[in-house]
Amino acid sequence: MNTNQTTGYPSIDKPWLKYYPKDADKIEPINLTYYEYYLKANKNYLNNPGIDYYKNVISRRNVINNSDIAAKILNCLGVKKREQVLFGMIGIPEAFYIIMGLSKIGAGVNIVNITYEKDLLIDSVINSDFNVFVILDVFYDLFEETLKMPEMANKKIVAVHFSESFPKFIKAITLKQRCNYKKKFDCLAKTYGLDISYYDDLIKESDSMPDVKIAEYDKNLKFLTVYSSGTTSKAKGIDLSVDSIIYMARNHELADLGTDENTASLHKVPICFSTGVNNNFLLPPLVGMINVLDPVFDKKTIGKSFLQHQFKIGVAIISNEMWEAVSNSKLKKDTLSKLTHPIAGGDGASVYRQQKIFEKLKKFGCKTPLYSGAGSTEVGACATTTLRQAYKAGTAGVPLPQVNVAVIDETGKQLKYNQSGELCYSTPMMMLGYTDNTSKTQNSFIYINSKKYYKTGDIGFVDENGFVTYRGRKSDFIVIDDNGIEKKQYLFEVEEIAKKYEFVIDCEAVGIKFNDNKYQNVIVHIQFNTKKADFIKKTVLEIYNDFKNILPLSSVPVAIKIRNDFPVAKSGKKDIKKLLSETENFLCVKDNNVYDCSLKEMLTEDINEC
Repeated sequence: MNTNQTTGYPSIDKPWLKYYPKDADKIEPINLTYYEYYLKANKNYLNNPGIDYYKNVISRRNVINNSDIAAKILNCLGVKKREQVLFGMIGIPEAFYIIMGLSKIGAGVNIVNITYEKDLLIDSVINSDFNVFVILDVFYDLFEETLKMPEMANKKIVAVHFSESFPKFIKAITLKQRCNYKKKFDCLAKTYGLDISYYDDLIKESDSMPDVKIAEYDKNLKFLTVYSSGTTSKAKGIDLSVDSIIYMARNHELADLGTDENTASLHKVPICFSTGVNNNFLLPPLVGMINVLDPVFDKKTIGKSFLQHQFKIGVAIISNEMWEAVSNSKLKKDTLSKLTHPIAGGDGASVYRQQKIFEKLKKFGCKTPLYSGAGSTEVGACATTTLRQAYKAGTAGVPLPQVNVAVIDETGKQLKYNQSGELCYSTPMMMLGYTDNTSKTQNSFIYINSKKYYKTGDIGFVDENGFVTYRGRKSDFIVIDDNGIEKKQYLFEVEEIAKKYEFVIDCEAVGIKFNDNKYQNVIVHIQFNTKKADFIKKTVLEIYNDFKNILPLSSVPVAIKIRNDFPVAKSGKKDIKKLLSETENFLCVKDNNVYDCSLKEMLTEDINEC
């Protein structure tokens, strides 16, 4: 690359490459399966800890041995090359062994989104192509109705005990619960004629099962299928090749993130999300890190996750909401002393909020501000990252070395530095496509300078140093009537006005209809760093006047709600459905005064007067 090149286009100049070793963007074929890459990465550290599961430490040698057993079990269940096993699991050691075993066979895994509502969950299961369904036993209630469907009659169900790899003393405590779930599955099998077996029983039989040869690398294998959130439309499966993980590992190494075989990486994001399974579960072992598995996703107990394992955490990817909960936990001064990569995922947060979180984390030994990164399932979960040598607050960091970024306008024309448009990525980690949806797959890509890019649907820009700033979703808008002309109003543009204020921790704008109005109106939820009522009302008035001065009249928020925090969905992001359901304890502005108001009352009023 010519570092002096300044065409003005990020995709050509690639200014982020100055932070990486020479030729880091050169993409060389790796052509290894996940199983093979794990062996290669860990061959010199076989006796080192591989997994820490609530202080049950499993060596890398035993991880491989357990994965070989999983491969034998799956093979005897009839799993073939290029076949996918359906997965209703969380990030426990058995989930890792089974995915490794599938890789050894040359098969893949289709991961059910356990956060779905009942109807969407059933739909995603019965419309999947599989013969074997692996289910965590504590998810019996979640999948009971699905398992009763006629479509499940010819499937093989494997129930995995949630406590299989717990330390012995914890395992003993859970024995009664394990027995109760087994009775439930047995009853279901008898009543509906289902073929249900238990993973611990199959392990006992594995000595008599034939060994499995390592399958050859298959570039087109659907190694992982994960699903969209399903919040705005029907669930869509996203098929990923093994390259989405392998090249991510390669990019991690090139980025020199300062980790080694003694670094512990905390798994905390559900594996039904691409960040959870890709970056947070399958990636760490490929770069030699210790996989600390702690799959319970609970804001109230997140602080304990940094205490209840044998190793101090060096890398952790959790949402800003979770980091805030950690910062408010009761931890020892040195608890976070090895935390070199505190990575914030999920919803973006204001610079002010992240700084405040970091100030609190420093009390527990953390020396690094919150890192950010961004991407999507379609590009292998992660496209940008924060580096020790490349940090800029308020951005999503810089593209990974083997990722290219372009910004386009509505017509597909490429934009220059600092010009906002749709972010597009070209990367070897890109998806194979959407499951059984060729047209949607084709429409999701664009060719720029003869190179294939994925259109993210995110609005943002790239600066001259390669830092990527995300502003919001392209689909996150309402249609307004601006003096008789229909226009789009991006909701993130409203949020940006409020987030400029130092005392605003977070802000979320939503669109809502009043009565039978054709157009939606904007409602804003704001979290302040103070509870002083007079100060809040004064600042609300200032923010509202900024709204009036900057936005078209139809885009000015008609009501504002002050919050202590935001409701969090199972995905770790803000629960927008919950925000839309709230109608009480709002503020509105009229005649330069701030009043308490109710959305129910506003239904009968002329909202433009507020």
